[in-house]
Amino acid sequence: MAGAGAGEGRDVRRAVHGAAHAVAYATTAAIVTAAAFVITAAFVTTAAIAATAARAAPAAPSVTDDWGRVVQLPRPPVRIVSLAPHATELLIAAGAGRRLAAVDADSDDPALPAAIARVVAYPAPQVERVLAQRPDLVVLWGAAVRRELVERFTRLGVPVFVSDPRTHAGIVDTLHRFGVLAGDPAAARQAAGHLRSGLDAIAARHATRAPVRVFVQVWNRPLMTLSDRDAIGEALALCGAVNVFGQADRAARLVGPEAVIAAAPALILAFEPAVDEQPWRDLGVLAPRGPIVFERIPRALQRASHRIVDA
Repeated sequence: MAGAGAGEGRDVRRAVHGAAHAVAYATTAAIVTAAAFVITAAFVTTAAIAATAARAAPAAPSVTDDWGRVVQLPRPPVRIVSLAPHATELLIAAGAGRRLAAVDADSDDPALPAAIARVVAYPAPQVERVLAQRPDLVVLWGAAVRRELVERFTRLGVPVFVSDPRTHAGIVDTLHRFGVLAGDPAAARQAAGHLRSGLDAIAARHATRAPVRVFVQVWNRPLMTLSDRDAIGEALALCGAVNVFGQADRAARLVGPEAVIAAAPALILAFEPAVDEQPWRDLGVLAPRGPIVFERIPRALQRASHRIVDA
């Protein structure tokens, strides 16, 4: 009996020992499974956060300006200073209006806030005033800026985009580039589409009209005109006008009143408000005494922007 009791005790101990092993194994397996689940969940969560951050992080825009300079920004700019009226209008059309911190004194797009800061751009920009706006992008007009100024801003760590569109295609291209910089290419595409449609409508409206010889007067003293190497000349051609100095070898040139009269324009189109008609009246060439009609070009047509079709 004693032997039987001892055997039973050994059997019980074996059973308990086996049960303990089984419990330990099951517990270990559960811990390993739980740990694997936690690690997997953490990996999935981390990947999801990274993917969301990548989607949320603004792209670093990169474009080439009209001087052939690559303009690379770390992110879409939030404080743009535009020192050219045409650039201000194109930035607004391309969806960057809310990113404007300051503009030049002549920018007059109706969408501009009345209280926006103004910076003198002519005859030379006020660099200190520009820097006081803490810009992360400055837009300058290529026809009126010296390379030294661009290099100065660059040395100071301020990115510069030089804008100088000379054709309607150049205006469209500028819209797209500003859309890339602003992170809003859809707005730029819409504005470019509106411009193309407007230009096509103007061309169709004047396709059958007789051409009119035109002198484009930019300034009185000295007497200055534009050739067809400018967006204005292209717009006049769409309207059926023949620029009497359209074939000049540069975008703008000086002329004399005798040369203008000899070119026999039927119409003088003068930039407002810079041009006074009185010198022509004193010469007796304006209607009703003379053969030439004098009209003023609205400001919207004087600038290389999408508003050219609304002039």
